Amino acid sequence: MSDRSAPLPLVSVIIPTYNRPEFLRLTVESVLAQTYPNIEVIVADDASTDHTPEVMAAYGDRVRYLREPVNTGGEQVILTGLAAARGKYINFLDHDDLMYPQKIARQVKRLEADERLSMAHCGYHHIDENGQLLETITTLPEGYVLDELLRGDFMWSGAPLIRRSCIDQSEIATSLFWCSADWARVLAVGLMGRPVACVQEPLGAYRILPHSDISNVRGLEEWVIPLLEMVFSHPKFPASSLGLRDEAFARMRFFLSCRYYASHQWEDAKRNLEAALTGYPPVFQNRDALVERLCEDALSVRVHDPEQFISDLLEHLPPGGALIREAGNRIYSRIHFGLALRALARGDQENAYVHMQAAYDQEPALFNHRPSYTALIVHYCLLLPVEEKLQFIDQVLALWPRGLSAGDERYVRGWFFTSWTIYEHSLEHAPAQIFEKGVRALLHSPGAIKNGQYRSVMLATARHLLMGRD
Repeated sequence: MSDRSAPLPLVSVIIPTYNRPEFLRLTVESVLAQTYPNIEVIVADDASTDHTPEVMAAYGDRVRYLREPVNTGGEQVILTGLAAARGKYINFLDHDDLMYPQKIARQVKRLEADERLSMAHCGYHHIDENGQLLETITTLPEGYVLDELLRGDFMWSGAPLIRRSCIDQSEIATSLFWCSADWARVLAVGLMGRPVACVQEPLGAYRILPHSDISNVRGLEEWVIPLLEMVFSHPKFPASSLGLRDEAFARMRFFLSCRYYASHQWEDAKRNLEAALTGYPPVFQNRDALVERLCEDALSVRVHDPEQFISDLLEHLPPGGALIREAGNRIYSRIHFGLALRALARGDQENAYVHMQAAYDQEPALFNHRPSYTALIVHYCLLLPVEEKLQFIDQVLALWPRGLSAGDERYVRGWFFTSWTIYEHSLEHAPAQIFEKGVRALLHSPGAIKNGQYRSVMLATARHLLMGRD
């Protein structure tokens, strides 16, 4: 534990930028609005050719503005910002993303309370170019997260607040390779074998721009595959995680294949998808897991037209893609189901109805399988920007093809309240509020008590209330 009478540690927020002055202004303002008082803001400019210098000059000594003499593509500017940083803790922040006011304060509190922690990340929002909320990402991994990071980068790039001493003990401070992407940086810290904290409450926003899709997928492939090779051969890599090698490479090949499909590079897409399908059969030759992965990628906020994405993929499958073709109707059904709920969240009931009917036409069996459709409803209700969640559930059920029985409706609501109880506990919401939702879960579906995580949350919340703390 740290000495509460000691001065608050300095936090350095490093914002690399290139030709984004209007978004950069919003990003800088979000850092200056932090409730935590001891922050230095460093803007490292990769030789912008627009009026970024004039925009930064208006901040005076509130921002340290560093400008590279020539553009290097982003890697060197990270090291420039890091070399100038004086903070005990470091936060890299993209020049079009936002911090919410409590972010640094909440994360510093976690890090100061436990010297073992290498970094603290957080939940976050996806927003569009106009700042409109698209979805909420939370209930993220914490603790010893290297294995999960190898399966894919689950952290928003602006989320990690990293202990500077951990950066200096890894390759981040000296290697262009490590510092050239967000995933590489957190992998480098993860290799130290120290636990990671997560404030599950969304504390920032990752902006999705219309033209921010990865265009140079070949360049990405030529970088990220050697990165994985480097990680698995690193002297600090734990022997206990070597068994993840095939899974990590297969998941990355699948990710690359989806990016190639999105950019209509069919041969590269097929090559990478084939490598994924053969590289890790437990996921990529398991029908349920494969359908889930494909639908998750197709319904990503980065994919403009999920139906077309799946259509293109099915039209350009590799030789080993028979399992995907056989699951075509199932995939389309879940795509339409997701699009129906997204339309409903926007208040577009007409399109919601059309997509829900299309989902039923593609796979009527989905609408007869309680666990499957309930899991989808609950997932989207917690993911999408829905303020009145109970009203949203009612609207979803009202769209149901051929209607639902009273028992089925109680089941859906019961498991929604069960999941909502667990979800709000992870966000550290008021115990009375959590307990009330937990009771409603039982009233709708007594089977909730079979859920071990629900029982644990309810017992912890009840103890908290009985001790008179709220």
